[in-house]
Amino acid sequence: MSLTKKIMLIDDQDYNLDTSSQILTPHYDVETYLCSIKAKCAIFSNPSIWGLIITDYQMPILDGVTLSKFLLSDKRTKNIPIVIYSAYDFEKEDL
Repeated sequence: MSLTKKIMLIDDQDYNLDTSSQILTPHYDVETYLCSIKAKCAIFSNPSIWGLIITDYQMPILDGVTLSKFLLSDKRTKNIPIVIYSAYDFEKEDL
């Protein structure tokens, strides 16, 4: 049994998942999810195995911010660190 917790990567773009996974996999136990709803189910099926969740900001159905708020509001998942990122090219006016 491994004592190392897993890192979850969530993004609706294959390219972003592949790139991030290639960087992290040699050093960490990583699981990737294209669907944030499936990721949420995986998190709640066994919350204690997750050491870090890295999620895209903008996704269909359940975006990264909404997912994070949901996880932070539940006592089983509120202590899992979450990183939200975006590949979107923001313009100054968007900020």
